[in-house]
Amino acid sequence: MRLVAVIVIALTLSTVADAQQREVQHQATTQPVDARFEIIQSTIALRWTFKLDRYLGTVHQLVDTKEGKGVWELMPIEEPTASTGDRPRYQIVLSGIAAKSMFLLDSANGQAWLLVTMKRSTQDGTPYDSIEWRRMSR
Repeated sequence: MRLVAVIVIALTLSTVADAQQREVQHQATTQPVDARFEIIQSTIALRWTFKLDRYLGTVHQLVDTKEGKGVWELMPIEEPTASTGDRPRYQIVLSGIAAKSMFLLDSANGQAWLLVTMKRSTQDGTPYDSIEWRRMSR
């Protein structure tokens, strides 16, 4: 009886350890090399879900309306680079560790932007947080 209890405990502990080691894998189809749009989702939180125009570098974030409906909201990008829009050149890199390490990259010239939260105010002075891409120095 004691042997059975030890075996059950050992199997339970190994199952728990195995489950903790497995990462959540988000599923996606294979993207064509010349695809214009891409959806990128962080493994940290659903909040960090973006739609990237790989040709022009525009980024939309998935947000909820007051009615709970998901919509794509255009994000501010500080000093965006000009693009002819004739081929893919932008990519987003999201950290699997911390939200503070999320980047937008122009792969044609190496310019990068960091995702930051800025304190802003409405016209009536009401403060709010704005999530923006801030240009990084080269």
